[in-house]
Amino acid sequence: MNTPRKHRALLDRLILLAAYMVLSAVLMWPCLMEGRAFLPAQDIAHFTPWNATAITSNRRQWNPLGWDAVAQIYPWRLLASRLFHRGWIPLWNPYSFCGTPLAANDQSAVFYPGNLLFWVLPVWRALGWTAWLHLTLAGWFMALLCLQLGRSRIAAFLAGIIYATCSWQTSWLLLPTFLCTAVWIPLMMLTVIQLGSRCSLLNMAKMAAVGGMLLLAGHLQIALYGWFAALVSGFFVLWSRFQSNRRSGLITLFGLFAATAVSFILASVQLLPTYELSRNSPRTGAPTSAGYRAYVAYAPPLANLATLYSPNLFGNPSHPGDPYYGVSQGGIPFNFAEGAVYFGAIPLCLAFIGLYAPEPNRRLFGIIALLGLLLALGTLLDELLYFELPGFAASGSPGRALLLVDLGGAGLAAIGLDSMRSRWDRRHLYGLITLASAAVVTFGLAALWLNRYPGPFNGVLSAAAGDGWRWIAAFVALSVYGLIGKAGMLLKRIGLVLIFGLTIADLFKLGMAYNQTAPPQAIYPVTAGIRYLQNHMGHDRIMPINSRWSLFEYPDAVLPPNSASVYQLRDAQGYDSLFTRTDKAFSNRLSGGDSSPIEVGNMIFVKRIAPALDASAGVKYVVTKAPVTIPQLQLVHGGGMYIYRLIGSQGRAQLHPRNAGTMTWLRDDPTRISLLVTLLRPAEFTLAESRYPGWKAKLDGRPAPLLPANDPFWHIALSAGTHRLTFRYRPVSYRLGLYLTGLALAMIVGIGIGSRFTAPQSRN
Repeated sequence: MNTPRKHRALLDRLILLAAYMVLSAVLMWPCLMEGRAFLPAQDIAHFTPWNATAITSNRRQWNPLGWDAVAQIYPWRLLASRLFHRGWIPLWNPYSFCGTPLAANDQSAVFYPGNLLFWVLPVWRALGWTAWLHLTLAGWFMALLCLQLGRSRIAAFLAGIIYATCSWQTSWLLLPTFLCTAVWIPLMMLTVIQLGSRCSLLNMAKMAAVGGMLLLAGHLQIALYGWFAALVSGFFVLWSRFQSNRRSGLITLFGLFAATAVSFILASVQLLPTYELSRNSPRTGAPTSAGYRAYVAYAPPLANLATLYSPNLFGNPSHPGDPYYGVSQGGIPFNFAEGAVYFGAIPLCLAFIGLYAPEPNRRLFGIIALLGLLLALGTLLDELLYFELPGFAASGSPGRALLLVDLGGAGLAAIGLDSMRSRWDRRHLYGLITLASAAVVTFGLAALWLNRYPGPFNGVLSAAAGDGWRWIAAFVALSVYGLIGKAGMLLKRIGLVLIFGLTIADLFKLGMAYNQTAPPQAIYPVTAGIRYLQNHMGHDRIMPINSRWSLFEYPDAVLPPNSASVYQLRDAQGYDSLFTRTDKAFSNRLSGGDSSPIEVGNMIFVKRIAPALDASAGVKYVVTKAPVTIPQLQLVHGGGMYIYRLIGSQGRAQLHPRNAGTMTWLRDDPTRISLLVTLLRPAEFTLAESRYPGWKAKLDGRPAPLLPANDPFWHIALSAGTHRLTFRYRPVSYRLGLYLTGLALAMIVGIGIGSRFTAPQSRN
């Protein structure tokens, strides 16, 4: 490529980037320009103790995935930011589950460079700007992929709009780990294709860097789907290479394997701690038939494909008068986002046209879309992966693979648009006939589904009619562009404007209404009861008592799990996709049964008051919604929520017998704890903090001999005298991962710098 062409190509890419920046800013306008937080913080007001001012009328349908943004993403990001600002690597969360790893939780995404904004901006503001940044990159990377595959600038621009604003992206937008991971998939495919066209060290380094970002971004299930898309791309480039030259194919195959290996090494700082945590989690274990049946039962039904044509066919949680009522294949009440697949009426028409276009790349995008469907619908492919691919059994709902359908659909739409730009022929008609036939079949499946799980038929008809404008718009735009446009260039341009304008209006209308924003002051306001706990808690722990949760209506709970960490209060409960089996077992003892609500296995509640066990967990205060009468509890605060002091509790640091001596806290940081203990006679010391791998205890500078125990805490035998006890969290998994990540990063940077001083290699 000569210099003028290089400059023109660079300018084209920069123009595309600027366009996506503007479009993403429109979508995120309330957060960027109106100072609102990209968080459904209004939901907080429906829980105790914040519900004194809750507005219960005209509220939207309860969206548990939106609550995850409030109860998981925000507390984790806030804690990590606070620790960074205090000079700590956020390895440990002392505020949930009696202490639990933070960085090892992949959704904390502590080491993902794209989360830099969370460390330099207030967390509530960074949520919106991070979404804007990644929406911009999602569109741009998709456009770059299409340009690499020979698409026109116009078609590539459309593909980026579709991928960045399809219903899958906007439905999961409140949970940034989904978008932050999905954004790298098109770029991953691009680097695979570039490596296939020229197997150089620089292209291998590019693929390794993008693969590392994909793994660090915070959601390993979505990253796995990204690697599936890369695998399909790799198959096509290898097929082409082996067809032309066997030696060239072998070199390319080696390059792909080497770049993949370096990707995983680059992400070691995240992957090794996450693997260690998963090994200690009750969620992992040998896959079972019962587990697979439960996994597939939550897959979207075939009838869900009707939402490709009518996104609100089964309702929408953002519409108070038309709540979502879909169910999964197993008849389980479903979530809108788990079945989100709509990517626009006009793009869907173009995608079907693209299937018939005389363009080899249609097979690439078609296979990726088909792969997404097979994974989402719980087919034999899921069964194979569930039992044969390590870690796949711990992944979430199968419906999340619909991302690949939208990715494939965006690529096919770009091919379809380019095909229509060249000339209208009968292949386009074949595509539209296939589209119409598929619509009849899927709406027939939807009718059967409604017969099995009766829903509001009037609501379905109303939703289908309400979505009819999309198809009228598609008919008009494609007719003007593809048929009438042959009469003159002006009409052709008008048709093109209609295609883009109506596609943006279609997807923006669906996406902008779905996600809530809130004023910053609505995010976990401080009440009188919370202020009391902050002033009196010290080094010890609280224990809210909750008995139930709900996935389908606003739950009735006090200080729900993870909320205490926002106020830097240590809590006995927690909410995380990975927690240790020892914490789970101890919480079950506290609750007198399963401590997780039936609806949410990732959550741990304490469901009853058991004073002796509560005291052993380091609990100083018990928090309830309603008054209780138990001799060991003394009411100390009764406004908004009831706070009881647990009489006789020693807190987190305990001596047995308690009158054997005195204890002084010297340090109580997230990863370093030290105490000075003076004893008149031998005693047993207990620190009610989870004894997780990576923690080391020292007694007077030497490894402390630990006593056996049936709880997850530290028990150390002490002799009479004065002793210094220190506890430090330095997990080998993190240190080894940091070393490997640094090694891979140095290799990639070295290759990048070296490539600027060496002559380009000839093509294979």
